[in-house]
Amino acid sequence: MIGFYQHCPANSALIISNSINLNNKSIQRITKKSTWINPFKDKVFVIDLSALSIPFTLHLPTTTSGELLLRCHVTAQIDSLDDNIKLAATKGYCDNKESNAAKLEAIIKRIKVTEAKLPLSLESFCTNTSERENSKIAIAIDEALQQEGFFLYSFVPTSASIAGSTTDAKPKPEQSYYSQALGELRFEQYISEIKIAIPAHEPYWGEQTLTWQTTVRPTSSIDQYYLACKTFLNTSSSKADEICHETVAKALLQAVQVTDADHLLERALKPLGKLPLSTCASDREAAVMLLNGLADALSTWRGKLAMSRLALDSISTLQRLDKEIDLQTAESFAALGLVLEKISLISIEPKEKAKPWQEELSADETIIRLELPLPIKLEEDNRDVTLVLKCIVCVERNGQEGNGQEENGKKEITPETQTELSKLFTENLLTALTSAKVPRAVAVVKKLVESIHLQLADDKPGSRWETRIEDVIKEIGPTGIVFNSVRIIFASLDAYNDVRKRFLASSEPALHSHKITIRYLSLSDLDLLDEDGKSFFADS
Repeated sequence: MIGFYQHCPANSALIISNSINLNNKSIQRITKKSTWINPFKDKVFVIDLSALSIPFTLHLPTTTSGELLLRCHVTAQIDSLDDNIKLAATKGYCDNKESNAAKLEAIIKRIKVTEAKLPLSLESFCTNTSERENSKIAIAIDEALQQEGFFLYSFVPTSASIAGSTTDAKPKPEQSYYSQALGELRFEQYISEIKIAIPAHEPYWGEQTLTWQTTVRPTSSIDQYYLACKTFLNTSSSKADEICHETVAKALLQAVQVTDADHLLERALKPLGKLPLSTCASDREAAVMLLNGLADALSTWRGKLAMSRLALDSISTLQRLDKEIDLQTAESFAALGLVLEKISLISIEPKEKAKPWQEELSADETIIRLELPLPIKLEEDNRDVTLVLKCIVCVERNGQEGNGQEENGKKEITPETQTELSKLFTENLLTALTSAKVPRAVAVVKKLVESIHLQLADDKPGSRWETRIEDVIKEIGPTGIVFNSVRIIFASLDAYNDVRKRFLASSEPALHSHKITIRYLSLSDLDLLDEDGKSFFADS
């Protein structure tokens, strides 16, 4: 009796037939468990019911006479109903999974994807399971499977390439994000930093490096996605970065030319064009000369009017430049098949890191350092703190004293004179800082800071400070930012100019008697001390 017992493997079904040729009439019964048979009358066939994973490539036509090859995994399974098992058995499917998968793959490959079956959004088709399963492509695959007794269990895109490509679509370790994103068919955003070098503009600044941050992603349009594949798929990381770098550089240059922004910069530098910066002995002296030149230029109503007109022109130009940069860069990336989500300037750095200012003194110069402790009260915390201003005054002899202090042509200022001048300069600078224009300048800055703090008060949990400050700046608007900046510049330079003139005027009699001239005055550092004399910046 044991010889008449037929075992049924797991995930399988037994087809009992009275003939070796399976058809609807010859199949007597179907069972999914072991059973007894008559070996002299019945023929037994085993058919595998487990799921089959079938590689399948969709040939998606584009309007650019090309094809996008979308590689997918189709998972199919024989329906558990007896009629479908009988249908699959009569079609020649058996207990060999490889053979079954090969037959289904050949059938699925015969499916043609016409324009009418194309998904409206490739991104939704690849990332949204529900939308993909209800697509015309999935319906066509399911109909083909049903004719074989199977049903479509799942349909998942895995990678993409373009027709005619002989390289492997899988991303390689050295491939850039663009290759990986397209190869793995990810439509997520990609944030990249692109550095642009700005030539030196002597004598004002050396070569600068501007870092632009771009956020791009593959587009959901099949034609544009096909274009992105042609541009980046199987491209080395260095080549992809080079393509994007050139794209942003050309877009920025085009935006500057269209908006005439470079001429705006020339206008801003025009008031300083006649300054004899080549005579400066150090970077600090050049910076002080620039500051003094700007303060002098704005000391007249004509200078303030010119600056006001420049500010108004800047508002219009910068607004147009901002829009033009977005437009030009978006169009340039679209030509590569990518969507530009955002572009922003995040940093400006000199080619070489700025070194701490060191006085390069000539033989006739002497540096006198001043340290002014100014007690102030922090209104928010009601705390008494001390603001320490650290300044330097560069002085030189303006004539021969003939007192035997010269050595090798060097005109020295005696330590006693330096001590006397240090005390005099400290008193005169403290007196000059009592100018009524100083608190006015502080009030202008304080007003802007208070408005920013007021808008930052409603802090949302989890929000980053950078995001919040960007929102505040957007709330104030570019026009408001420029107007506030101009007001601060006017007030600050007006106060600086008044303090400088008051200091020089009060110091002149003593300097004249010593035959000494002030070459320049400069703020070198500042510190904020608590009640115990500890610096707030000690850990910074």
